[in-house]
Amino acid sequence: MLSDDELGRVIRAAREIRGPYGGIVELLALTAQRREEVAQMTWDELDLEKQVWTIPGTRTKNGKPHIVHLSDAAIRAIEARPRTGALVFATADRPFRNFVHSKPKLDKKAGVSGWRLHDLRRTAISGMARLGVAPHVADKILNHTAGTISGVAAVYQRHEFMAEREQALDAWARHVEEQSGVLR
Repeated sequence: MLSDDELGRVIRAAREIRGPYGGIVELLALTAQRREEVAQMTWDELDLEKQVWTIPGTRTKNGKPHIVHLSDAAIRAIEARPRTGALVFATADRPFRNFVHSKPKLDKKAGVSGWRLHDLRRTAISGMARLGVAPHVADKILNHTAGTISGVAAVYQRHEFMAEREQALDAWARHVEEQSGVLR
C-alpha cells in the first residue's frame, strides 16, 4: 500500500510519462480496478456522458459484468487518450502489455519503489475507508462477490449501491487530486 505522499508522487510521475502506461496507472489509482481490466478498456465500454464504464463479464475475474463510476478526474484521464482504435490504452492496436519495462521508469521518476501496480487497488480501498466509505460499498467497487455481506443476508441483498459507489469514487478522486497537487 502507498502512503498519500507516495501516491501523489506516483500520480505526478504517471502524468509526466503520459502515453498508455501513464494513463493506465492514473486510472488504476482512481478506479481501484484490476490492471488487465484497465489495460484492455475499449471505447465502446464507456459512457462518458453518464460517467460509467461497463466491464463485460468476459473480462472480469468473477465473470460478472461490472459497472464502474468514472469521476471527473477519471474522465479527464480517459479523454486525454487519442481515439486511434477500439482500445483506450492501445499500442499498435493491441492492449498495452509492456508493464515490466515501464514500471521501473515510473518508480525512478516518482522516487517510489518496493510496490506493485496491484497496490494501487489496496491503496484506493484503504484510502476510501479512511474517508468513511463502508466496507460493503468498497466490495462493490472492487467487484468482489464474497464480501462483507455474507450468509443469509448475501442471498437476499441484491442492491448494487450505485449512488454510494459514485460518492465513494468521487471522494477518492478528490483526495487523489489533492495528494498529486495537480488539480486539472
